[in-house]
Amino acid sequence: MAATICCRKGRGRREYRTKKTLSRITTFTNHEPLPLLCCPPVKHKRYTLHIQELTDQIRVINNQWIRGGCIAAAFFMAATLFVGAEEIGKVNLVPAPFDKAEHFVYFGIMAVLLCVGLGLRWLWVALLAVPLIGALDEWHQYYVPGRESSVYDWMADAAGAAVAVYAYWRARQP
Repeated sequence: MAATICCRKGRGRREYRTKKTLSRITTFTNHEPLPLLCCPPVKHKRYTLHIQELTDQIRVINNQWIRGGCIAAAFFMAATLFVGAEEIGKVNLVPAPFDKAEHFVYFGIMAVLLCVGLGLRWLWVALLAVPLIGALDEWHQYYVPGRESSVYDWMADAAGAAVAVYAYWRARQP
């Protein structure tokens, strides 16, 4: 049996929805007794769902424009690795021990963007694509003057992607 969530919908009417499908079960009025699973009412203009943060996240992430934008942002991040490689080699902003953290965060963000864009069913694509992009970046850096490639950089890329995908997966679990 799925957990029941209480919703408040104008003028004392309450709807009960299952957490899994958010489909309407029944509607109560102020004159009928309410089950114990109902949360206390919250005053709101039109409609208040007591776990509104969860449903808002689901609605926003399922919007195809948001998903497409996240995929486009991930591809843009990947493209900037290869297009501006020579200019980055001239200016080194991050010292040697902290560049691994930079790799970890950059590729972690790229993995999360791909996860949001592709959804939970396609997490494995982010787990494969982001480390592959990291490996191609390190291979490309080998041929760029002023840049050096390192297996440790690629390991930081892959670790950032794996941690980000796992964190996304855990955050999306009920």
